[in-house]
Amino acid sequence: MSIAVLCIDRDDDIGRKTGMKTPIIGRENNLEVAEKLGLADPEESDLNAIYESVRLYDELKRSGKDVEVITLSGDQEVGYVSDEIIKNQLEGTLDEYGFDSVILVSDGAEDEFILPIVESRVKVDSIRRVVIKQSKNIESAYYLLKEVFSNPKVSKRFLVPIGLVFLMYGVALFIGAQRGVVATILTVLAAYILIVSLGWGDPVERFAGSVKESLLEGRASFIMYIVGIMLVVIGIIQGITGCLGVTGGYLTAIMLFINESVWWFVVASIFLIIGSILDSYLKGGRYGRKLVFPFFTLATGIILWGTSSYVISLEYSTGGIRNLLFSMIGGVLMAGVGIWITKRLPVRAQL
Repeated sequence: MSIAVLCIDRDDDIGRKTGMKTPIIGRENNLEVAEKLGLADPEESDLNAIYESVRLYDELKRSGKDVEVITLSGDQEVGYVSDEIIKNQLEGTLDEYGFDSVILVSDGAEDEFILPIVESRVKVDSIRRVVIKQSKNIESAYYLLKEVFSNPKVSKRFLVPIGLVFLMYGVALFIGAQRGVVATILTVLAAYILIVSLGWGDPVERFAGSVKESLLEGRASFIMYIVGIMLVVIGIIQGITGCLGVTGGYLTAIMLFINESVWWFVVASIFLIIGSILDSYLKGGRYGRKLVFPFFTLATGIILWGTSSYVISLEYSTGGIRNLLFSMIGGVLMAGVGIWITKRLPVRAQL
């Protein structure tokens, strides 16, 4: 059985630094490219992988194996482009020499991403990773983190809350509202956690897609979206400003934030909903059920305003139970009006 000791250079350091084209086949040719690579960059880790490939070749040759040493390289644009080049080189080599199996040699975790491509075309007997001892742990950790954060789902779940914290802190510093920044950050993070845990992330992504689509197609709904987003920003700033000088605890600060910003958020939500309804109408899609959302948004705003006013009144001993009752009743009535209007629409519009 014939065996190929296969050295993989996924990002084409060999081609860029020596000018030599792969595949490089044979012991002497590989030693030649190793010498050129070492002179071009003595610290290059692919140099160690080539020497290890030659060493394995010599070891197998002494034991009487039918073996050859081959070096393949990809492209500086690591990913589909480089993997396609390596795949084509591998298939050409296998067609010409007909190896029964290979021993894969690489200089680190990144090159081993090519392993599934190799395994799908030839049997892999063994894998040998050659990493400079002083950098092994660092390189492995780097590629592990790189692989984790290349997953969009992981990066969004991990980086978005960190970005929100820095964003809120930056806004607070910009407007001189450092005292209310803790309450703001807690509120925004709580909202983010609820969105993720309740599975509202997909609707948010669809909304972002709708904004992009409305811009590219020049729809009037894009203006509605922009107005709504700007009102959200103003609401956040207004809420932070409202927390300035608060004498109570964090609960009071949060309630002050809600009380000062809730109507900005309500109006912003209505603009965003109107934009969504316009998009659905222009595309001939379903929009009837969305007509109830502005009423539900107003109902939610009334209830949040009344509740926050009541909690704030407890802190400052100013009463407020009447506002709470009126807000609860008003919220329920507003939601009822929305449902009643939606039911009165033609059946086709409700679809």
